[in-house]
Amino acid sequence: MSAAVRWADLERRCFNAPLSIHAWRWVGIPSLCLIALAKPWLFGVAAVALALFALIWRRPHLVVLSFIVLMGNVKVNYYTGLVTLFPEYPILLVASLVGVLKQLERPRALPQTQVLMWFALWTLAGLGSVAFAYNVPRVLSKAMLAVIAAAIFELTVLSLRNRRDLDRALNWLTASASLVATYGIVQMAGVFLGIDTSLGFLRRWGNPEFEYSVGAPVLYRLTSTFRANSLFNDPNILGGYLAAVLPLIVVRLLTPRQGRTRMVLVGETAAFLLVLFCLLLTLSRSGFLGAFLGVAVALVFLPEALRRGRLWFGLVAGGTAAVAASAAIGVNALVLLGRLNSALEGTEFSAQVHRDLFRYGLELFARYPLTGIGFHNFGEYYAREVDPTASNMMAHNMWLSNFAEAGLVGGIAYVMLCWAIGSQPFRVARSPEARRRDPYLHTAVAGLFGGLIALAVTNAFYDFSLRTFVWVFAGLAVAASRFVSMEPAC
Repeated sequence: MSAAVRWADLERRCFNAPLSIHAWRWVGIPSLCLIALAKPWLFGVAAVALALFALIWRRPHLVVLSFIVLMGNVKVNYYTGLVTLFPEYPILLVASLVGVLKQLERPRALPQTQVLMWFALWTLAGLGSVAFAYNVPRVLSKAMLAVIAAAIFELTVLSLRNRRDLDRALNWLTASASLVATYGIVQMAGVFLGIDTSLGFLRRWGNPEFEYSVGAPVLYRLTSTFRANSLFNDPNILGGYLAAVLPLIVVRLLTPRQGRTRMVLVGETAAFLLVLFCLLLTLSRSGFLGAFLGVAVALVFLPEALRRGRLWFGLVAGGTAAVAASAAIGVNALVLLGRLNSALEGTEFSAQVHRDLFRYGLELFARYPLTGIGFHNFGEYYAREVDPTASNMMAHNMWLSNFAEAGLVGGIAYVMLCWAIGSQPFRVARSPEARRRDPYLHTAVAGLFGGLIALAVTNAFYDFSLRTFVWVFAGLAVAASRFVSMEPAC
């Protein structure tokens, strides 16, 4: 076989598309040669990008798996001074390029056009909110994050082509959440054992506003205890992530399925205990409330699971083990109960701050009902009118924040965006026909919908709505819902 024939065969196997072959031949090779002559280190970057391009072209599901592995992270980043770059962004860029080339080669209607329409309206309303913004760059940065969120959601839906891809993604999600939870547990154990397990060495490259050590301590009745934040910047964000994963883990653990071995069952049980234990170590009230409601909603669609003694034994045994393990490393789990009680009574400082911020957000929305005060400008107003040292303050309520910052149009657009996403898995989860035709897929949809409920609840007390993991969860829920209309796998 001649060299030309071997090269052509390599091109076909790597890209398997005429357009990409021509682009590689007439653009890729000359560009790499010029880069190699000008900047040798850039040649390595370009070569890696090209290899990633070829890999994603052939195996689109790797995009979702990459997002799942990387979405549990905030601390590993690079701060340019203008924007913060996260490890999933290069993959997002290459995957978007692959999607554009495939669309040019074989034009077809994009899925989830209604969702994309609400994304676009929300983003445009956010850009329009610049009228009363004190800090215009913050408006642009949040609008850019909204576009990135839309791209992550769409690529997640597009990259899952069949049920096998979905099952692989859910397995990776369970494993990835277990690793994030494990580091959170090790992190807390290190605090009480006097071992430095923080990631402080990342400060030299990362955003200076990020927290690279363990979460700030909670003071309650002369008791001081730290809160796990794992690879996130805040214990409440970690709590939201774990709360979203927990419903899926619980329903998958309770549902028998073909091909699940004893080792898989042991792994899923370990994942449940790790996630529950780490959630306890966050001492996040919103995380526990979101997890409780998410699991409850998921189980409502699985009435047969409620009749199983294994469910109640697992929840009681897991909770007992988590409390005992936290006590063993020096964390008083009763502090969480005290915080919940004081929040209900409104006597705790944090609860009072949340209440005051909610009132202030309503006041801002009443003053600027049409345009809002500007994307990501809540802290700017708060610093000028309430506390000069709190320019990074947020409304601590995702729903109110969108109305206050983007006005009536932006707030309604965001609510409709969440409705357009959540209504799809909801219809499948409540369908008796879907449960009868494909019990396993129905279980996955119910668990993912429970995760969306958990995210909606936790974001009602915080605002991490533009984090990568939120939109990966949304994409997984929508993709799983789409597969229900297909014939169940043999």
